[in-house]
Amino acid sequence: MEEKNCAFQYATTRNIVANTDLITLSEAEEMWKNHLPKFKQDVMDGSDPEMCIWIDMKDSADYHTSIKHIHGSDCVVEGGALYEVTKKYIG
Repeated sequence: MEEKNCAFQYATTRNIVANTDLITLSEAEEMWKNHLPKFKQDVMDGSDPEMCIWIDMKDSADYHTSIKHIHGSDCVVEGGALYEVTKKYIG
């Protein structure tokens, strides 16, 4: 049985969409997958979404390590696809 030591969070400038208590990593990954279409729409709408999976939590307030974290200001939608844009120093 998987340990419940993870959390999923999703918020926009308008509201908190999801903020779980402790859940399993599988549950958090499923929530991430299920919220991606909304995240993409929120990027297109300019709602500045942010989504994260936290891991290795001792309790529901122990936010220290994330394995997935994405912010709408770092994303673009082109041709219906969501892309994370990263900066690369070139000199």
